[in-house]
Amino acid sequence: MTTRFKTSSRFGLKGVVVIAFGFGLAACNMTAPSIDGTSTPVATLSPSEAVALRLEVSPEAAARLNASGISASSFGRSVKDAVAAHPELARAQYSIVAGEASRDGAGAYIRPQVSVGAEAIAATSGSGISTSATPVFRVSQLLYDGGAGHYGTVAADERVAAARANYAQTASALAFRAVEAKIAYWNASQLSRVASERLSVINHFIEQVEERLASGVGTESEITLGRSRLASARARRIEVQQQLAIARADHTEIFGVPPGSGGGLPPVAPVTNSTGSPRLVSLDFTVNSALFALEQARAQRMPGISLGLSARPPGALSGGVRAELGVNYALSSGGARAAAIREAEATLNAIRAEREGVSRQIGRSVATARSGTRAARERVTAARLSVEANSDALTSITDQFAIGRSDLTSVLDAQRDRSAAQESLIIARSEQVRQSYLALSITGEILPLFGVQIPALGADLAAAE
Repeated sequence: MTTRFKTSSRFGLKGVVVIAFGFGLAACNMTAPSIDGTSTPVATLSPSEAVALRLEVSPEAAARLNASGISASSFGRSVKDAVAAHPELARAQYSIVAGEASRDGAGAYIRPQVSVGAEAIAATSGSGISTSATPVFRVSQLLYDGGAGHYGTVAADERVAAARANYAQTASALAFRAVEAKIAYWNASQLSRVASERLSVINHFIEQVEERLASGVGTESEITLGRSRLASARARRIEVQQQLAIARADHTEIFGVPPGSGGGLPPVAPVTNSTGSPRLVSLDFTVNSALFALEQARAQRMPGISLGLSARPPGALSGGVRAELGVNYALSSGGARAAAIREAEATLNAIRAEREGVSRQIGRSVATARSGTRAARERVTAARLSVEANSDALTSITDQFAIGRSDLTSVLDAQRDRSAAQESLIIARSEQVRQSYLALSITGEILPLFGVQIPALGADLAAAE
């Protein structure tokens, strides 16, 4: 049940000027109380400024990131270009544009609404029924809505801030994917090299055994063993070549071009102590938006007051200028308003719970990535020592095999152990690098590491189209 109260009066030209002046004052002065019942301090940062501040890295972290020199390297420039050109980043950019358009639309409630139309009027008189069509000019202004419009606007502004944080999160994920693609291609290339070397060495040993067998020294069992190991080595090479093909495809997807022939392993990223995250920043502003949306739903219980002005030609029926003051109050909504408030409360609580869960996940992920970097560093050291030891052992056994003091089984076992140690070193080096960039991608510091910028305003993106 909705109750409307409306009063109207006719004015001349002077009245039109007074009303228009009053509309201007209403548009400039219409405000709504903040959630806690106090006015918002003038010094409070806007959401756009606040999200930029939240995404900044500490001076100490910035110094470490800059000192690494990664952003100025060819590797750093290729990652930055790949991130900037990726379609997912474009989608994140247009999400900011769409959010700002929604915010601007929500803020239109504070401005007068102007329309031009026509009315068809039928009137009865003693001589019959007369009809006429009259042009109408209308101006209306909302004077009071309990703060619903205000809360809708600030909620939209918070959503824009969340979209900018989502942009940073998307860019961070893309940068890490680009780094992973570089690491994966180097890893697969090195494993392919080891597999090919192993195959070549086994073939060389088999040829030696065949020469001995021809001279009556070797045995058929050695040939059988060698061919068995050769089959295993071929299977391994096929496996790593498939990994190399996948890594090449992943590189092409993220960078837009296949990898070059001279790509090396990316350097280990610097370690920082930051614990922030663009995802957490996004959820913080999403919580704010849900909080204002709840207040907007609550404000729907307040009456609405509007002022209207319509003008018709003086000779028309009801001609002249008419001003109307309307009060609209819904006595009952059939439970719709209460349901909307419950829904807004549940949404707010769900986002708060999600934020708490994500906070815990991020803390664990950052700690795991940093400890993984340290563990990988130790594994690299151990793997290097293993490669050296197995290489020395292989050299020694190969020399003995050449003079007939060692059999093929011992040589092939030593060669297999060295290949396994080489693969372990390759994997450990790859994982050490990967873990170092993973920590920075979670905290968002991977963006300043590569010099990736976050747009300040979605309007800038729209103007650049």
